[in-house]
Amino acid sequence: MFSMEDLRQLTVFDMLTDAQRQSLARRLGDVHLTPGEAAMHEGDAAALFVVISGGLDVVKLVDGIERKIGTRLPGQVHGEVPLVFG
Repeated sequence: MFSMEDLRQLTVFDMLTDAQRQSLARRLGDVHLTPGEAAMHEGDAAALFVVISGGLDVVKLVDGIERKIGTRLPGQVHGEVPLVFG
């Protein structure tokens, strides 16, 4: 479970007040992935991920071939585009 202090360490949440961080911390899920495990697949319901440690490779299936199209490192987010554009 995340705490307000955990969120204070991530610059992506700098614009939030402590009360907002506390509220967000109560709602966050804590997902641990093993190498090769997917956080989500294209077409899944929109979700926002924040990388806390390690890294997250963004892979897209193009003509039946998996292609790495990006990497998210600690403090970076993934999933913001589907949330914004629906």
